[in-house]
Amino acid sequence: MNKFEIVNLEGLGIKAEVIDDGAVYLEYEGFANAAGHPDAVANSSFSLKGKFDRSDELTEEIVDVLARGKHENGAELIYVIKAKSGEKFLIGERGLKITKRFVDFNDMEYGDLIKHVEESIRALRLRAYKEGYEQGRFDERIEGSGREQYQQQRRDEIVERAKRDIDELKDDDGLYEVLKGNYTCFADFVVNREKRTVVALLRGIQSGKVRARGIAKCRPDDCFNVHIGKSIALRRALNLEVPDEYLNAPQPTEVRVGDVIHYQTGERYTVTENISLDRDKIAASTVAKYRENFKIIDDSREEVAETE
Repeated sequence: MNKFEIVNLEGLGIKAEVIDDGAVYLEYEGFANAAGHPDAVANSSFSLKGKFDRSDELTEEIVDVLARGKHENGAELIYVIKAKSGEKFLIGERGLKITKRFVDFNDMEYGDLIKHVEESIRALRLRAYKEGYEQGRFDERIEGSGREQYQQQRRDEIVERAKRDIDELKDDDGLYEVLKGNYTCFADFVVNREKRTVVALLRGIQSGKVRARGIAKCRPDDCFNVHIGKSIALRRALNLEVPDEYLNAPQPTEVRVGDVIHYQTGERYTVTENISLDRDKIAASTVAKYRENFKIIDDSREEVAETE
């Protein structure tokens, strides 16, 4: 068995929902070939752009699962999936939610049976973790302002770490090393606040061509933060593990100047220090007075050009 430990799942009727299209691998050629689905990755700069555009539309789509294997660094499982269009993609386990399983234990090889048991145990552990995490968030809501203060402090620490991450991942020359192809790159970040996404494009220092890319997409109920998004997208572009604290950062509890907030009737405002005549701005004192009617949806507090 090769280093990817590929398991063929084609024909078993396994379905999955794509919950994070940012987990798609577009250029993992070795894995795709080992799985017997070389068309699951891009084979040229032109097809890379096309695959990237189409993968951005996969979220919430129900797909067929064709194969499964391990990332070569052992960090996660990767699946080969087939979209409704018939096009194939590679996607990490964090990007999928298995919705339908069909397993014939009698026809399974011994090694595959062991892997199935191991995967089941892992799923149980993840379920227990998720339930514990949700209970923890419930506890935070009922334990009062002291707990909220800790939650805000913890988020601030994570945001600061994410800011440092972008610099600390650089080499001594202030550039990023893309191991696949041995490229030295600089990073372009594309921020779309409407879609709540950040894309990291690693471009060759001499050619300017995109050598790797990663995407971070904020969950609908979470507060968007451009710094956390940049770090997640950058790490995915560099094929590095994303810290769990980035993916599950506590939500902000303290409204600050520069935050974007959502009023319960649907309006959005940017918080200002003083009363403003601008219709899309609101004074911090007003927010404090009616805090229960507002939700913080963006605490980046940084002007970033929107990209359509």
